[in-house]
Amino acid sequence: MRFVVSVVDNASVKVAEKNYEASIGKWLLVYVGISRDDLEDYESKIAKFVDKISVLKCFHADGKIHASLQDVDGEVLLISNFTLYGRADKWQKLDFSQSADFENAEKIYNLLIQKMSASMPVKTGVFGAYMEVSSVNGGPINLVLDY
Repeated sequence: MRFVVSVVDNASVKVAEKNYEASIGKWLLVYVGISRDDLEDYESKIAKFVDKISVLKCFHADGKIHASLQDVDGEVLLISNFTLYGRADKWQKLDFSQSADFENAEKIYNLLIQKMSASMPVKTGVFGAYMEVSSVNGGPINLVLDY
């Protein structure tokens, strides 16, 4: 699993065809990509990410980066993004063959939401939909975490 984690001053997602919107104020915008290699050991990868993201010191406090999501009572906007496993090795066409298939990725994404929601406030996009995501990055602080 690949996560792109951004500290944001605010973030939102809109899915016009579903008449769906979600937004957060300050805290974390997280994109998640699920690869076909994640189909076997996804539960332990989810557990590691959830444990890490709640205590990761990535927020400014008193002029230093030393506060975690737990410290600030922050929330997360979680967006599924299969293109995180896209490759452009050959010519101009993107290759998404490393991404998990739709059904398995959706199952894993839903489990990730369930596990994260047990320990932190989580808002989400709509899996598999065309989403308009807006954010104002803070810092900027962006991390790529692979599990």
